[in-house]
Amino acid sequence: MKIYKKLHCEITNMCNAACPSCPRNVAGTDLHYTDTWADNYTTLDQFKHWWRDGYNNFFTHFWINGNLGDFVMNPEALDILDYVTTDWPNIVHIQINTNGSARNSEWWTKLATILKRRPHVVEFALDGLEDTHHLYRQRTSWTQIIKNAKTFIAAGGNARWMM
Repeated sequence: MKIYKKLHCEITNMCNAACPSCPRNVAGTDLHYTDTWADNYTTLDQFKHWWRDGYNNFFTHFWINGNLGDFVMNPEALDILDYVTTDWPNIVHIQINTNGSARNSEWWTKLATILKRRPHVVEFALDGLEDTHHLYRQRTSWTQIIKNAKTFIAAGGNARWMM
């Protein structure tokens, strides 16, 4: 059996931010999407169906980047990560990139609890400090991101600042 290194999944196209250079944001900061744009996310059942028959055994790294959406906006994100950390035997590292501005402390604590099962890192996108972050990561809160990152770390999560 061949083992591939990394699986990069996009589990949603939904996002709470309005970053000016994001492909989701086709008209500045107003989030005017094309007529064909529809918010969508991967369910746990879809994920299990796509990776049935042992295909999940092919990967050692699981990565959720969020090119067109932020994984925290997927209502089944924690369920998918719970499945990956318990049922994918060869995963040796999980990486997640997020703007980190959504969800509450309970959610971030639960995320850390799930991810502690495997080596992991969650990269929080902070593009500047409190006085400049909002210029690029529009519609996010620097204060909320810091709070969420601290909650995640306090619960045993491994975090990194990405900018």
